[in-house]
Order: sequence, then structure tokens, then C-alpha cells
Amino acid sequence: MDENLNQAEQKNERSKSRFTFELIAVLLLLVAISATLYRAWFSRYMADDYCLSARANASNLIDFVRANYQNWSGRFSCFISVWFFSKLRPAGFGAGLTSLFMLWVVALNTLIILLTEKFRISVSKRQALLIALVIILATIETSPSKFQSFLWRDGFIHHTFPIIWFTFALFVLFALSKHEAIPIYFRAVLIFLVVFFAGGFSEASSMSFVAFFAVAAGASLMYRKSTTLSGSDRILLLIALLASVFAFLVEYIAPGNMTRSGLLPARSQSLIATILLSLRNALFIAGKYVVYSPGYAILALGVGFLLLPCGVVQPDSGRKIFTIFIGLAASLAVLLLTIVFPVAVLMQAYPEPRAISLPNYYITIVLICFGALLKRYLSLRHAGQRTVIRERLTTAVRIGLLILTVALTILVVSQFAKDYSALKDYAARWDDRQTRIIDARAAGITKVTVPGLESRDLVADIGDDPDDWVNACMAAYYGMEKITGR
Repeated sequence: MDENLNQAEQKNERSKSRFTFELIAVLLLLVAISATLYRAWFSRYMADDYCLSARANASNLIDFVRANYQNWSGRFSCFISVWFFSKLRPAGFGAGLTSLFMLWVVALNTLIILLTEKFRISVSKRQALLIALVIILATIETSPSKFQSFLWRDGFIHHTFPIIWFTFALFVLFALSKHEAIPIYFRAVLIFLVVFFAGGFSEASSMSFVAFFAVAAGASLMYRKSTTLSGSDRILLLIALLASVFAFLVEYIAPGNMTRSGLLPARSQSLIATILLSLRNALFIAGKYVVYSPGYAILALGVGFLLLPCGVVQPDSGRKIFTIFIGLAASLAVLLLTIVFPVAVLMQAYPEPRAISLPNYYITIVLICFGALLKRYLSLRHAGQRTVIRERLTTAVRIGLLILTVALTILVVSQFAKDYSALKDYAARWDDRQTRIIDARAAGITKVTVPGLESRDLVADIGDDPDDWVNACMAAYYGMEKITGR
């Protein structure tokens, strides 16, 4: 009886230790993410923001989307999003971004819960939240251009908003799969609309969503006897695949693509050269993630190791683990290739830094899965060892991850503290300039000279040439004839 009591006490201590680790880690991750989000409260319009907002404010939603679709590009979801974002004042981007990130956390957290329930994996709501926060923080901090990907409105809409919509689409898909009582046609229509909108932000993200749903639908059909997916789940995955393909086609056939492609330098290369360039770029993206952000790579692996136990579809041999590992690696390779391939075709170049947020999102998720596979492999290989040894290993990993999370949070927060004064000063100068322009317009003045501000992470501000495109767009936004920077 004393032995049983002892074991119960030890189990209770381990449970308290896990709870403490998870709670502290969640709080630290929230602090780190909040530090980045707070930067957005000092973001203002730059470059393309003026052009698009000027047109959006001069048109209703349908006319704005139609004009851009016919004359600029097929990214219909971008134009819809820009129109609504333009209803916020320039200083309101921080509030909008914070709200969207809160929804992203909720959608990703709930999606993880739904997936673990679907595949009978024992993960608590707190653990699911921890995994979601790791994915979001790693996606932010591993981005080569955090400003252009997250803090500049136009860059955010093109490259990060589709990730949020993609997460939301998966959440809707698996949430609806739980409600068999809802008619399948209603669920199919809703899934189609959500995925279709998620696929309309850029050619690269659209192609990667096609690849994702193709792989997911193919795997669900190939392994239908060994998974917990129902027949309606497979139908919904096929509907999602159809919607992503349709979104890509709508983007591809847009008349405005001829305008954008006409601005690119004429280049040509063979299909083999394009494929090789795409392979190189995909390898570079994955390699840079690990080499430049080893802390986040280790964090993702460790979280998968600690928090994702084996579910109903658990590998019972090293060979099966290796097969799953290869399948995940191959799926990641396909997703990365679909992202870099359009750039290799159109520009024969490496993707712009602001476009790396989506591939890093995929890489983070796959690393978490790799961590879970590593734990399963070690469990099989050392199954004969005493439980106390395995518990000590788990405790060591937990402590190491907590130290790493503290270090990463300190780095993020300290960098924000270092930049805070400059961010505040920039926003104050921008707001003062806007006040001058608005006052001049109210006084009937149509040509003004105002201070130019510094470019931020290669995103341009106005210059001394009033006919420069940024100056012209700013003038159109404020309803002025000419604006000159000094």
C-alpha cells in the first residue's frame, strides 16, 4: 500500500512539473509574440499602401477588385483584403494585426485539438495552445524580413494573411467533419468558399495549397483502411483540393497578369534549369531555417518530442518510423518547391525575403512532427530500459526547452526595447507629416513639400521628385496634386 501511495505521489509531482513547464512556456511565448505585435502599432503607410488605398477609397469593393484583376494581377483575395484594410486609418494597422493574430492563435489551437482528437492523440488544450504559439512565434522570428512579412501592410496581406486563412480553412474543414448531421452539400460549399479565398493571395501560396490538399487527399485515399478519417472527411478534402485548383486558375487567367509580367525583364531558361533552380532555392530555404535560426528549430523539435505522444496510427517499428519520416520530408519538399517554382519561372531568382514566412510555417510544423517521431523511435529502441531513465530524459528535455524559451523571449523583448524609441519617433514624425498634408488640403493648397522619412527594410518613402511613383501615390491618397519630399 505504501508503494502504491508513493507511486501516486510521484505521478502527482510529475503532473505538477508538466503543468508548471507548460504554463511558464505559454506565458513566455505570449510575451515574445506580443513584443512583435506591439511593433505594428507604430507601423504606417509606405509605398504600395498609398497606391492601393487611394484606389480603394475611390471605389466600391466590386469595382476595385474588378479593376485590379483586369489591369494588375489575379490576386483577388489580396484586393478584397486591401479594400477592407483601407477602411482603417493608417495608425489602426496595429489593432487590425493584433486582432487577426488573436484569431490565428484560436484557429490554430482549435485545429490542433481537432486533429489530435481525430487521430486519437492525447494532447491537452494547454499543450495544444503551447504548440500553436511555438508555430506562430517560429514563423515570425525565422522570417528573413519580419518588417515586410508582418509589419508592412501590403507585405502582410500578400504573404502572411494567406497563412492565417489557410489555417482557418483547415480549422473549418475538421470542425465540420465532426458534425455529420450537417448536410454534406452545405459543408462542401462552405469549405469550397473558405479554401477558394485562401488560395487567392498569390501564385506561390496558391500552388502550395493545391499541393497540400493533393497530398492530404491522396494519403487519405491510399491509407483509408489505417486512418480514422471518415468518408465525408475524404470528400471534404477533395472539395478543398478542387477549390484550391480553381483559385489558382482564377489567378492564372487574370488579364492583369499581362501588365505585371510586362514589367519584368525578358528572361528565358530551359525547364531543366528552372527545376534545378527551384530545387536549389527550396534547399536554401530549409537550410537557412536551421542554420540561421537553430534555436527555433530545436524548440520545434523539442515541443514535438515532449507534447505529441503516439496516437492510434502509431508506428510499431523503426522501418515504419523511417517511412513516415521520408513521407513528411517528401511532402515538405513538394510544398517548398511549389512556392519557389513560380519565382524561378518568372524571375529566375530566389524568392523575396518577405515571401519566406509561408515555407517557414510549413518547416516548423514538420519539425514538430519529426520531434514526435524521434520520441517514438527512442521509445521503441529503449523499451527495455527502466521507466525512471526515460522520465529523467524527458525532464532534462523539458528543462532545456524552458531555458531555450526564456533565452529566445529575452532576445525578442530586448530587441524590441532597443528599437522602441526609434519606432515611437518614426510614428510621431509620420503622424505629424500627415497632419501637415491634411491641413494644407483643408486650406485649399494642392502642392506641398513635406519631410521625407527613411525607408524601412527596403520599403521606400517619398523622395524629392514629385513625379516618383511613391510621391504620386501619396498625393492621390491625400487628394493632392503634387507632394514633394525634402
